Amino acid sequence: MVHLLAHTGARFSQIAKLNVGNVQDDKNRILVPPSKKGKGRKPVDLIRIAVDPSLIERLRTIVEDRPISAPLLERWKHKQIKKDVWKRQQRTGWRTASEL
Repeated sequence: MVHLLAHTGARFSQIAKLNVGNVQDDKNRILVPPSKKGKGRKPVDLIRIAVDPSLIERLRTIVEDRPISAPLLERWKHKQIKKDVWKRQQRTGWRTASEL
């Protein structure tokens, strides 16, 4: 997550919406959805952001053998069992920046 934020300059909400299909490793770019921040009419097209090949190399292990509609970045969702005991429940996409 942090690498994508740093390399693209996109907002957290934009990176959280990325799917596996948004990574174009052959062109060294990522297709980022437009931000919903601000007023006025927003473009519907994805924003093409050229990124460093080292980032694409890191993402290759994440995207291989996954459907293009799957969330690009996932995190563990935990369930509280007892006061100080948490158990991993399932992997899910990012929702809020506070989850970082």
